Amino acid sequence: MLRAPAIYSAGSGLHRRLRAGTHRLVEDGSRYVSRIHADDLAALALAALERAAPRSTYVVGDHAPAPQREVVAWLCERLGLPLPPAVAVGEAPPTLRGNRQVDPRRVLGELGVTLRYPTYREGYEAIVRADEQG
Repeated sequence: MLRAPAIYSAGSGLHRRLRAGTHRLVEDGSRYVSRIHADDLAALALAALERAAPRSTYVVGDHAPAPQREVVAWLCERLGLPLPPAVAVGEAPPTLRGNRQVDPRRVLGELGVTLRYPTYREGYEAIVRADEQG
């Protein structure tokens, strides 16, 4: 079993919500969020099918859990967008209310996987570049 944090890809994720104007920072944006690119999650799933012991459970994510505001600010700058407004924690989607910091070293070591997108920067940069190229 793989337990994944925020999953993103070209078709879905924070970049889409920012462009649509629907994303909101939770309070001051200090809550941590772990994430993983869908391609890396797929690689982990395949490796788990081949190498994991029966009934194994892994918590997966990339190498850069970060405060929500850090990721949003980086992506807004890259996309040429303003920072979104903030909302109270009770108004935020449940998935953004907690602090989630995943350390992927165990799963990556046991399954022998190297992430293609080790942090959100590489993952989102690839998505933005692909969008720019059409």
